[in-house]
Amino acid sequence: MGSVQPRVLVVDDSSLTRRWLSAELGKMGLLVDGAASVEEALSIVVDRRPDIAIVDVYLDHGPSGVDLAQALRADPSTASTFIIALSGHYAPDCLQLALDAGCDRFLIKPCPSELLVETIQDFLSSRGRAAG
Repeated sequence: MGSVQPRVLVVDDSSLTRRWLSAELGKMGLLVDGAASVEEALSIVVDRRPDIAIVDVYLDHGPSGVDLAQALRADPSTASTFIIALSGHYAPDCLQLALDAGCDRFLIKPCPSELLVETIQDFLSSRGRAAG
């Protein structure tokens, strides 16, 4: 019996960033859904619950990635989602905001693809050990 491919939700208001992340994650064999807003992300989550969410901390319009992280943590069906916060604005208060919202990791944009891949592989291998 084959294993189910992990699903990743990429939430970023930059279509360029979403395309780049989707391409990098696709190379890893991950299933990727992209959203430009929290509202779009939440509508995707209803049908396709992600194993991993990569969220831009600051979105241009409406709620932020931090709001999405809080919503994912509050819902029992997505509470265990591994959440990576991405931000081009690094400041200690931004990091704290992301961690307080329940994000598991905080990476600074532009994030080297190797670091993102390594972060996801570490999570997937630890999840595999926990399940086994």
